[in-house]
Amino acid sequence: MSSPPAWARWGGRSLAVAGAGLAYWGTYTDRYNETLVDHPEWTDEQRTQSAVTHSAVVGTSSVVGGAGGAWAGAAAGAAIGSIFPGPGTLIGGVVGGIVGGVAGGSIGEAIGDWGIGLFGGY
Repeated sequence: MSSPPAWARWGGRSLAVAGAGLAYWGTYTDRYNETLVDHPEWTDEQRTQSAVTHSAVVGTSSVVGGAGGAWAGAAAGAAIGSIFPGPGTLIGGVVGGIVGGVAGGSIGEAIGDWGIGLFGGY
């Protein structure tokens, strides 16, 4: 089996970095907006600190879970798709990677939320 072309490797890495950035941004803004509703008495500094903590813990667990899920899903999908060699392997790997990434990210996010709750929140 040959290696993918250089543009594909760089494209995949770029998408991974962009996805991680969006995950951190999403967890930060979600938490910041939650504090606007749940804690109107907080200062902007308190909201920012809470959002940074939330993003660091929950965002990281979501990114790690998503990466692990994508890898495992792609491997499983490619194995299942290899029943139809060639296109089946490729399609199975792509679909498995997407499904695994979404599932792993959701599981990682839940673990991060649980971890924050375990230590009394922020």
